[in-house]
Amino acid sequence: MNENNNEFHDSLNDNDPFFDSPLDLDSSLEMPLNTPEGYSLEEDDDDDENELKLSKNGRQGNHNFDEGDEDHDDEEEDEDGDNEEYGDRGENGGENGGGKSYPTIRLLFEMMINPIEGWKKIRRTKSTPEETARGCFYPILAIAAASCFMECIYNSATTLSMAMIEAVKIFVSLFFGNFLALTFVKMLMPKDQKKIADTVFGKKYMMYLLSTLGLFWTLFELLPMIGPVLSFTPLWTIYLAMRGARFFRFPEEKTSILTAVMCGIVVAAPYVVFWVFDMLLPAGNA
Repeated sequence: MNENNNEFHDSLNDNDPFFDSPLDLDSSLEMPLNTPEGYSLEEDDDDDENELKLSKNGRQGNHNFDEGDEDHDDEEEDEDGDNEEYGDRGENGGENGGGKSYPTIRLLFEMMINPIEGWKKIRRTKSTPEETARGCFYPILAIAAASCFMECIYNSATTLSMAMIEAVKIFVSLFFGNFLALTFVKMLMPKDQKKIADTVFGKKYMMYLLSTLGLFWTLFELLPMIGPVLSFTPLWTIYLAMRGARFFRFPEEKTSILTAVMCGIVVAAPYVVFWVFDMLLPAGNA
């Protein structure tokens, strides 16, 4: 009887494919899973064990269904400028940073009205230093120089040649003041911060701040009746420089002194150039 039973079981093993492999409990217990609308389940091949992940529109995540969380985290990371060295978005400017493109003159006024948000937008924008110069810095220099001819209207003692010399002084002081300021950065800043002068944000930082001085000079020439009040406007440039310097990520123990040095450089550079040309072209004071 036992021999017959053994033969019976052997015949079942040979004829029934069910006995060819052990019972696969994982596959036999698979049940449909409820997923949020618009999501699908995908296998993660990177791990040793297959893991199901939720995906939507080609993006994967373990449990995050908030579409805005990723962008929100990026904004928080950018908020203090700690995610990019010296405030730069890449060696090629905004091209690698993926920021939006804005008119540079618009960025200037936004920075003057709301310094923190304005500097953030300047740091993230696609514009290069060359575009900033063409779209903002050079036009303001030209306007500031042209405003010197208003003296011929308000002051009868001012001749056209005197106004011309004054216009040259203003244009040259701001134009060369930009290069002198970057040179001062390399000379006066510590070794680790000298490279600021060669970064995209560092170059735009100087041009935007010198553009504010050009605007204030233009107002001074157009509105001489409130000249005593406008003479304090460079203080606002110093404040803007202080707010923008936070994106250079100075060492915490040296933040105050290095910020003060940057503010001094921004204001001192164009005045040094103006002083030199004032001695070389004294006819403007005749």
